[in-house]
Amino acid sequence: MKNHLYLTGLFFFAVFAFRSLEAQESAVSYTCDAKAGTFVIRYSDGSEVDPPWPKSSHVVVFSSLLDVDEKESTITGIRSRTISCRLKSDRFKVVFEPSVMNFNLLGRCGAAWSGIVTVTKNGKVVLDAKEFEALDCHQREQMLEKIAFRDGVKEPELTYVGYD
Repeated sequence: MKNHLYLTGLFFFAVFAFRSLEAQESAVSYTCDAKAGTFVIRYSDGSEVDPPWPKSSHVVVFSSLLDVDEKESTITGIRSRTISCRLKSDRFKVVFEPSVMNFNLLGRCGAAWSGIVTVTKNGKVVLDAKEFEALDCHQREQMLEKIAFRDGVKEPELTYVGYD
């Protein structure tokens, strides 16, 4: 009986942990502004309830790209989201994917997913599987908060921030 209560409690903790993460989602927003000649990707680790994203941006929530079993204890699959942006002289293809260290949501870093981005500019990869946060949740010291491309500029501007 004692083991049954322990397992039941552990199950409810796992469900609560997964559900509470849904309220604080890691996500990206992106804004493609051909008129201004800018393409900006912003990342939020979910610590802010309402990230300061531009109203004209589009949002991709990384958990929406995860498939989870019916017990909500194991990630069973990962999907990607591909978007494009066309500026005056540059064309971008961007792939967003969740970054998962442990597919067992009850395990070490199991419910601490982030995201990665791959960016192709005019057919050439300029960012290859770039992590927004370190895959190992115990190694996270900073996150990639913003990636900004300007039309005709070779390299993107990367902005990193530390954790509070």
